[in-house]
Amino acid sequence: MSEVANSTYTIEFSEDGKGKSTADFEEYDPVVKKSKPTIPGAQNVEIFEEEVKEDRLSDLPECLIHHILSFMDTRPAVRTCVLSKRWRYFWISVPDLNFCSKSFRRLISFKRFVDGVLSHHGSSRVGNLTFYRFGVEWATDRSQFQKVIEYAASRGVENIDVDFSAKSRKSSEVPYIQIPFSLFKCQSLKALKLKSCYVCTKYNFQFETLTSLHLVRFKLSSADADCLDPFASLAKFFGFKTLTILHLKSLTLSYKGTDCLDPFASCINLKNLHLSRIICKSDKNPIVIVISPPQLSNLTLEYSFLNCKLMVSAPQLTSFSYLDSPNHCFFEFKVPCLRDLIIDVDYGWLNGLAKSFQKRKREEALYDLVKLFQGLHNAENVTLTSRVVSVLVETAVWKKYECSPFCELKCLKLGLGMELTCKSNIENLDNVAAFFRNGSRSAEVKILNT
Repeated sequence: MSEVANSTYTIEFSEDGKGKSTADFEEYDPVVKKSKPTIPGAQNVEIFEEEVKEDRLSDLPECLIHHILSFMDTRPAVRTCVLSKRWRYFWISVPDLNFCSKSFRRLISFKRFVDGVLSHHGSSRVGNLTFYRFGVEWATDRSQFQKVIEYAASRGVENIDVDFSAKSRKSSEVPYIQIPFSLFKCQSLKALKLKSCYVCTKYNFQFETLTSLHLVRFKLSSADADCLDPFASLAKFFGFKTLTILHLKSLTLSYKGTDCLDPFASCINLKNLHLSRIICKSDKNPIVIVISPPQLSNLTLEYSFLNCKLMVSAPQLTSFSYLDSPNHCFFEFKVPCLRDLIIDVDYGWLNGLAKSFQKRKREEALYDLVKLFQGLHNAENVTLTSRVVSVLVETAVWKKYECSPFCELKCLKLGLGMELTCKSNIENLDNVAAFFRNGSRSAEVKILNT
């Protein structure tokens, strides 16, 4: 940079207040020391002038520099203040705050850094807040977490991403951090991601502007949860009516006294739903769970132990991905607009069975798989991963069916794993492809190396 070329600047930080030169705040107005100017030798003048001309980064508009810094963690963004006088205070006006404790060797240094940034950050608004806090001693950070949320909420934050994947000293169990009350008062919020958090019963607010919600290992106490409909408890705190994106992962929901649920009926604007590792427990087995948001267009079910009958009644659904183990639920579909289908069923458990049982179990698994295909018969673009294809190739049950379950097939993608590369399996793969195409001769078949 032009100013850096003429003068050398150094910045001093202290991690523990004892003068070690790792990035942290002292009072967090960084101490900048200026050394004597250095004059390049005559033979290097042309090279020097050319390098100065090539310093295009400093010539960028401030708004563009702020945009670039917003993609960085706040710690390296702060460090850019040593580049030149012009860069000294750029980080103060960056509207995004990205805190991550992994870039610090000690958690006390991370806490001091966060406090220093909040006391010096001069932006009138905070667009995005990321707060990743890892390690132990999580309980001591609750007050600071509340302070960070209050700061961002007071400046109209729109996107918050929080991860408290800390471990307790006493056990390997991941503890949960309580969501501060100030978060629920933030009416500018549009997207929220919470990992390893829980909510208090006292909060009765609902977000009016929230459109995207991701909950991972989110906890509801027994006092908070409605045993008849636990999803209603989530809707109580977050307000499902405005959501267009909902991603739930690693949640356990217990039901009592009911045999049919329609948990997403209030999600009238929901378009993308992703359920991953959801466990449902009920005193009535199996129960019926209905997925029926009227505007739902994308649905993903991933390793969810629902143990129920799952009815998908979504008139606008165009894309469905099923990534799971077999026999966890029974399906009924009403999806007239379905176009894209991805099936990836894990049959690895079959390898642990005695060989005398493997053949029968594979045939049973394939019958269930074909039933799943038949329920999704109007899919146009179908992708079957190598784990599914391997079962189709090794089991000839599909030959008992006269025609393909996909009557409107346009494109079929078959995953080809290492176990399918022998000559006999390749021949069987051709037969499998021909089976699926017999309902639509014009369908395109693609073999994918996975």
